[in-house]
Parts: sequence; C-alpha cells; structure tokens
Amino acid sequence: EFNGSGEDAVLPPVALPGDFLVLTRTAGYLSHYAEALEARGIPFDMTGGSRLGQTDEVKALVDFLETIYMPDDPLPLLAYLRGDWVGLGDDDLYAFKTAGGAFDWTIPLPDGLDVALQNTLDVAFGRIRHAAKVLNTLMPAAAIERCLDALGLMAFVRALPMGATRSGNLLRVLALVRQWQSEGMHWGQVVTELRAMIDDSDYKVEQMTLA
Repeated sequence: EFNGSGEDAVLPPVALPGDFLVLTRTAGYLSHYAEALEARGIPFDMTGGSRLGQTDEVKALVDFLETIYMPDDPLPLLAYLRGDWVGLGDDDLYAFKTAGGAFDWTIPLPDGLDVALQNTLDVAFGRIRHAAKVLNTLMPAAAIERCLDALGLMAFVRALPMGATRSGNLLRVLALVRQWQSEGMHWGQVVTELRAMIDDSDYKVEQMTLA
C-alpha cells in the first residue's frame, strides 16, 4: 500500500509475477501509478480514477462526432479544426472566415482560399461527410469504429506517450458504445452519453491499457 503522495508513486523496475493489486488512500495520484506501470510494460485496469472522460483522445473523438450530430453548433467543428487531427491555427481560421467561409461543414468552401488551406479543409470536411454517411447507415458501434479507422486515431495515439493506455481508452469507449447500442440507443444518444461522461464529474468510467 502506498500513501498517495507523488513521490511514492514510482514503482521499482522489478518483475511482478501474476496479477497484483496496488492500493492507494486517495485517487488523486492514480495517473502517476498508471504512467509508472505502463513505462514498465505492465498491463493494468484502474478503479477509482474516473479519468476516461478527461482524456484528450476521448474529448477529440466526441468533438468530431458532435460536429455531425450538431451541425448548427460551430464549437465542436472549431475544436476539431484546431485539434491534432487537422491542426489549423488562428491565422488559418481567420483567413477562412474572411474569405467568406462558414463554420458549417454542410456548406461548400468559399472560393479564393490559399491552396494549402483549401486542401487541408477539403480533407477535414471530407472526413466529416464520410463519417456522417457511415453514422447514418451502420449501427453505432460499427459506425464509430469505422470512424476511428478512417481517422487513424488508434494508430496516432498508440505512438504518443502512454500510447497503450490511450489505445485502451478508445477500446473501452467502443465497448461502452456496444453496451449502449444493445440498450437501443441511436448514435446521437451515444454521442450525448459520451459528452455526459466528459462533463459530469459523477460519471465514473476508468482507463485501461491496450493489453
């Protein structure tokens, strides 16, 4: 048992046979334990951290899905365009707006954009239109899994620090979507449930590693 302070959250580099349990007095430093375990290649499942909805990869996925579910709301689209999948800066967004662009993926792009910006937006909006078609054709779990594949998000997060945990988080999201689908949820209701997981501090879902 560790006392939960940041200094005590580092495990020694030793082999640990079989399953084991790490107990802490508080949940505040569980992310330190997760990082230490992953750095040593030790698969884990976390209980008490409730951090799945706060991870960047889950937030990015929900922003993307909300661009489709709420096309009249520009905020998810802006988050998607500024995020890692597209990577536009404020100058790019300003140039798009001043050229007559609207933060609405259902409207064609304006003429007169810089070629590089035009190409980036063509790809970014094309992903959204493709995902919209998939989401309105397939069952929610299959559709969202297809979106992850098309975006390359799983491979992208796997290459980042804590990549095994980030990938595991996306698999956990897919498992939740399958559960909600079995309960009769439409994909829009799934998106609403994922947003609640992010915004509601009482919504407790844990992280896990890919293994």
